[in-house]
Amino acid sequence: LDQTQMLKEDVKEFSRQELHIIVLELERQAALNELLPR
Repeated sequence: LDQTQMLKEDVKEFSRQELHIIVLELERQAALNELLPR
């Protein structure tokens, strides 16, 4: 595995974690919105 390949893998892993965090945040916002009176 050369350096560029390793770097690409790191970036992919990082992106997955970022997306996961964003999804959790969106779900949390949605849950909060459900609690708010209309």
